[in-house]
Amino acid sequence: MLAARLFTTLALVSQAAPAVTCPHDESAGAKANIASALVAAKTDKKPLLVMFGANWCGDCKMLDMAF
Repeated sequence: MLAARLFTTLALVSQAAPAVTCPHDESAGAKANIASALVAAKTDKKPLLVMFGANWCGDCKMLDMAF
């Protein structure tokens, strides 16, 4: 019963959410951005969270809207 409610809720949320076509910048230079972020995190003595995804991935698009 709980699983059915959760599925229904997720289905309604996904229909109400605006369509996101390309949340990820494919020309961003990911390797350089991560290298730069690692240096900054080490310098500032802070943890680094790397978020990644793909424009073709439906789950990635949903997570992008959630974040």
